[in-house]
Amino acid sequence: MNKNKIYQLLNQAQMNLSDYPDEQLSTQQKDRLYAQFQASVVQEKTKSYRRPLILGLVLAIALLTLTPWGQQASASVKSLIDTTHFTLSASAGDMDEKTFPVGQTIQMGDHQVKLEDALLDENSVTASFLVESPQTLSDQDFYDFVGMAIAVNGKTTRISSAAGSARLLDNGIYQTTMTYSFDEPVELQTNNQIYLQISGLMKNAKEVISMTDAAFDLSGRPEDLNGGTRYINPNKDTPAKADAVNIQAVKLHPLKTQIQAQIPEADAKDAMIEADLILPDGRRLTLTGASEMKASTTAGLVDFQANFDFSGDARSKETYQDLIKQDAIQVELFKIPLPEESGRIARDQRTSLGEPVTVELDGGRQ
Repeated sequence: MNKNKIYQLLNQAQMNLSDYPDEQLSTQQKDRLYAQFQASVVQEKTKSYRRPLILGLVLAIALLTLTPWGQQASASVKSLIDTTHFTLSASAGDMDEKTFPVGQTIQMGDHQVKLEDALLDENSVTASFLVESPQTLSDQDFYDFVGMAIAVNGKTTRISSAAGSARLLDNGIYQTTMTYSFDEPVELQTNNQIYLQISGLMKNAKEVISMTDAAFDLSGRPEDLNGGTRYINPNKDTPAKADAVNIQAVKLHPLKTQIQAQIPEADAKDAMIEADLILPDGRRLTLTGASEMKASTTAGLVDFQANFDFSGDARSKETYQDLIKQDAIQVELFKIPLPEESGRIARDQRTSLGEPVTVELDGGRQ
């Protein structure tokens, strides 16, 4: 199996960290833990500018040590990063779509970290981060936050999974676009006090840059935070069927279109799940971004979420505009068996999980 296929499989994996104990460690314990971790990690170098990122053991350890707040982000730091701008729209190919501007910078060790902009809803946040190093970076260098959580109106929710991509900009600034899924949905009000908390920064999965706790301020209204996302919410009061696909929500935004559904547990076992959006003229949009599955509160079902990356399609802007003009669209889910041993995904074994489900679009964006 080549590296790209491995990354695709990893991006399908859901890493539920909710069951980890919420322990508080001293600074000395943190330092000793990360010294042990640094000595044990062997990181394979990669030559790609843009490679998928998965927060694995680093994030798991971080959630044991996450402490609230720390330093507050500032918009007044003067450095190269202060004049560098690379938004979510730019990372998707200059699609020039609405996002929530942040532009806040924090100091982490001898590095500067900037949150450029974000898209946030009740289930996840997608953000563009910039990192400035005092040393010259190579194409093979990469950064991860050690831990992360979201605090909304005084309630802190942990991160259950993360995936994204990264690149080295021409001026030497490192940029990463990440989507963090929340452990549980957050409750958004008309106006919200929101802090995206980070705890520590690591380079190349083995060098601890800083164990600083910090927070970016994302306070605002839901319609601003989600960039004018259009929602399609089928009747959630209808009881879920244990033997069928249950579409819970469809969210349309050119930088963050996603489907949320519940599927029978038997279909999810040892399989990769994909989703198609079907337009009335028969065109299909396969959701090609990261997807995830996790245990559902409903017996016999699994919660599924898939994202569509419009930037991967040369006709993406036109396709998205066509999509939001429809009165209704159809959603069809598929499963592909995972290989029993190392090998390629057999796409010719892509099997539908049932007839397409029709969902009506609301009259406008919310």
